[in-house]
Amino acid sequence: MDVAAVHCLVDAIADADTVDRDALSATVNDVRRVLAWCQGQQIRLARLIAAATSFPEQALAGPAHIGLPGASKLLDRATTAGAAPLLGAAVVDGNVSGEHIDALTRTLRSVEPDVRGELLARADTLVDVASASTPEEFARRLRLEARRLETDDGMTCYERQRRAARLRSWTDRETGMWCLSGRFDPLTGATLSQALDGQLARLFADAVPDTCPSDPFEKQDHLRALAFVALVTGKGGGVGRPEAIVVVDARDPDPITGGPII
Repeated sequence: MDVAAVHCLVDAIADADTVDRDALSATVNDVRRVLAWCQGQQIRLARLIAAATSFPEQALAGPAHIGLPGASKLLDRATTAGAAPLLGAAVVDGNVSGEHIDALTRTLRSVEPDVRGELLARADTLVDVASASTPEEFARRLRLEARRLETDDGMTCYERQRRAARLRSWTDRETGMWCLSGRFDPLTGATLSQALDGQLARLFADAVPDTCPSDPFEKQDHLRALAFVALVTGKGGGVGRPEAIVVVDARDPDPITGGPII
């Protein structure tokens, strides 16, 4: 989309003053196209800044008021748009958003290097799909394409799931809480779930700590968090119940008492 077309869209948006639903919907679509064009310019400028400085994140973060994480994300968007040029051009044309490019970036990171080239090639053939879908819908389509490529490469569903295992941690800037998020294949997940449920039952079968929230759902999440800590660190941290294991051999009677051997 050239600058003259952008000017026409901006003029139409600024002059919009109607209660007609169809006309308003058309104007909202014009706004979407202008925003996408602006994202395309951000991508172009990010690429130029990356070539001009050794620390492009800092050069972008200040003027754009997006911080270093936001600048890093913008540079990733520019890299992906360059690797999938047809999809990147669709952003400048106002047909695809930067969020669609982000969906491709995330999918590329989730697959092995030998699959990424073919996925990029397929992404360039999906411009029409991206234009007609939301970023979330496009992300689902990309994941489907990635699974097809991995299947063609001989990878089974379980192998894909094992490779997709992830665990990340971060500190919430507002609360200061240390956060953890993970995903695992079904077999590993069942093992972890069983261990966590067992620890939960051992620690809090008879009593719960006074730190529990009053809301029943929040209470369970709180107890599960304490059980997880105990499971990882090996420290109880809760009110436990002693267990006794008694082995009774009833096959042969005790020669002295005549009762079972304990």
